[in-house]
This record gives sequence, C-alpha cells and structure tokens, in this order.
Amino acid sequence: TKLLEDVGLSGFEKRYPHQISGGQAQRAAIARGLAVNPNLLLLDEPFSNLDTILKENLRNEIIKLGEKYSIPIIIVSHDIGDALSMAEYISVMANGRLVQTGKPQEIYNNPHDFYVGSIFGRMNNFSQVLWEKLGGKNQSRHLRADCIEINPSGNEFIVQKSRFYGLYYEITFNYHDEEFYIHYHQFLESGTSLKLQLKSIYMA
Repeated sequence: TKLLEDVGLSGFEKRYPHQISGGQAQRAAIARGLAVNPNLLLLDEPFSNLDTILKENLRNEIIKLGEKYSIPIIIVSHDIGDALSMAEYISVMANGRLVQTGKPQEIYNNPHDFYVGSIFGRMNNFSQVLWEKLGGKNQSRHLRADCIEINPSGNEFIVQKSRFYGLYYEITFNYHDEEFYIHYHQFLESGTSLKLQLKSIYMA
C-alpha cells in the first residue's frame, strides 16, 4: 500500500490492468520493481506512449523515488529530453557498442563524433572551405546550429528556408551545394542575405 501511494496509485489496489491508463500502468510496473527491494532499477522506455504532461509528471516522480529509496536507476530511452533532464550520467550506444559516457553537459557540448552530437540536435558537418569561410581556423569539424551567429564581420550567405521549432526557427543556408543550419529567434524569408560567423569561442 505504501508503494502504491509513493507511485501515485493509492486507491487502485483492486483495479485490473484493462481498468487503468497507460501512465498508471507505468507506475504499477515501477511499484512492482521496487517491491523486491532491488539494488538497481532498470526502466526500459518508461515514457513510451505517454503524452507530454504525463511524461513530465512521471519523470519527476521517478527522480523522487530514486532519491527516496536511495536506489540507482538506469533508464533506456530514445528521447533525448529524458536523458538531458533526468540523468546524472549518459551513455550513448551505437550498433550495440558504447561510444561515449559522461555528464549530460559534457556530452552535449563535447560529443565524441558527429553521430553522438546529432542525437542531441541538429549538427553541421562543415567542409574545410565552408569552415574557413565562417571563420574557423583549424581543421574541418562539426558544430551545432546554435554555434553560428549573425555578425557584421562575417561573410554573406543567403537564406534558403525557415522552419519553426517552437523556441526557435531553424534557418537553412546552402553554400555551393553544402547545406548548413543556424538557430534564430524569428522567421526569415527565403532569399534574405545575412552575414554569418562562428561564435568567437569556436574560432580558435
């Protein structure tokens, strides 16, 4: 009964599986896992098929349960929002192989390769020519769309399209058939001319 109360299912003791919602079923599964007093709790895609509000509530509840029961929790997820918002450490796997482990901020800001970086959002994989045109000083590299800024000291590029993502617009440019992207706070018409440059911390 205490476990059901902790997972928000107090009063549901006599319900059958077909009588509870998807979110309640996820909570019941967590309660079953905790009932055996495990040394470790493994949750495989615990937020699948949940809407945004239910997912956020369950995220918070899982964090509180881990703290209350002093138990480490491993969560398997394809949703990067889960990893960034909940994890103390993230491990990224590709083709059955562990490719990078670290704190969320470390992996987000310093991905091991283009694949790892792309998991966390749009990445640009610059050619050497475009890299230098944007102000890069060393070898060709990959950077996030938010690492480029509008700067009067930069070179001129033409907007191809703008796509709305809620908190920002993703602006697409094309330089000699090489597409790249930046994030911007407002819609920009196709054909708009802008001067772009890497943010100063990426120009070393």
